[in-house]
Amino acid sequence: MLRVMFLSSNTGLFGAEGVILNLMKKLPSSVQLYLGNFINRQNPHEELAVAAANLGVVVKNLDCSGPLDVKTIKKLVKIIKAEKIDIIHSHGYKSDFYGLTAARLTGRPIVSTLHSLNWAEKKVGFYVKIQKFLFRYFNAVVCVSEKLLQEMKETAVAKEKLRVIDNGIDVESYQHDRSDRLKMTGKYRLTEKTEFIGTAGRLSQEKGQDVFIKAAARLAGEFPDACFLIAGSGPREAGLKRLVEELRLGERLKFLGLIDDMISYYNALDVFVLPSLT
Repeated sequence: MLRVMFLSSNTGLFGAEGVILNLMKKLPSSVQLYLGNFINRQNPHEELAVAAANLGVVVKNLDCSGPLDVKTIKKLVKIIKAEKIDIIHSHGYKSDFYGLTAARLTGRPIVSTLHSLNWAEKKVGFYVKIQKFLFRYFNAVVCVSEKLLQEMKETAVAKEKLRVIDNGIDVESYQHDRSDRLKMTGKYRLTEKTEFIGTAGRLSQEKGQDVFIKAAARLAGEFPDACFLIAGSGPREAGLKRLVEELRLGERLKFLGLIDDMISYYNALDVFVLPSLT
């Protein structure tokens, strides 16, 4: 039996986490799945771990105090050896660092899925530079879009290590659902004739929620029954809320924060908008 360990350091259930869960769902039963879930002691999140466990995945939580925690590396190496992991599959710059270190110490092959190259935040940009350097030592790097592949081809990573695999969507889970609409109208005190126009994502520059807000301001007068929704949290939340005030959108646009059941949210919408710049 092939044993694959996914590695992730996450702050909730977002796009990358959805990709991981979809992969876990669709891999054949002949593959034994593990999740190495890095837990930030200052900001712990176990949403992905809980969702993976519900799929029957073996979850191994890894307490991590920062970008270089020797105890975390030792624990990860111990798990890989004890569980006889065959392949390590990392997601995100922290997971890439710890995963590559553990792969080198155990002799296991490692693959990374590159979900984005976010240079918008200075601190994250620094980590992305390190991540790009480390990629040259991976067995393979999967890019989720052609654009990411072209960016990676400009680095020192060997071209034969790079592949594009588009993000998959389990379309059967997404159906326009009246019951989900009723939940939404009740929760936010809206009417049944309200038209839900929404987006979702981390509230950061590259996700383009400011574009969504500006578009909402232009459409609000033309569509009086429309309600504009933003799901997610992130560093730009305060600035985006100020933009809503400046454009006088008031209660026409709502920030919903983190949502546990994203499928129900999507199914309740009349229109989903993807304003991402990447």
